[in-house]
Amino acid sequence: MDFEAHHFVMLRRGATGTPAGTPEAEALRKRHLAHLFALLDSGKMVACGPCEDQDDADLRGMCIYRTGTAAEARALAESDPAVQAGELRVELLTWKTPRGQLAFPKAPA
Repeated sequence: MDFEAHHFVMLRRGATGTPAGTPEAEALRKRHLAHLFALLDSGKMVACGPCEDQDDADLRGMCIYRTGTAAEARALAESDPAVQAGELRVELLTWKTPRGQLAFPKAPA
């Protein structure tokens, strides 16, 4: 069977915490979202979003990257301003599925 790799990045609560509602927190959130949307527009990321209603309160969001290697996905995730600021941390895993089983119709080819 022919498999393709999908690189999942779980964004977890980081070691630092900017108080919510502050101008600093809002500015960081805007830079974080701009980073994610730039990756979506580039095709390097095919999906992302926040996590809710899960048992692990540290899990903040998930992203699926379309990159050649897990190392490239990690480097892109770690360039996120929220990760660099310590607000979030990256946990990466590679998930293999039969080729063509998953489709991302809104992602650039």
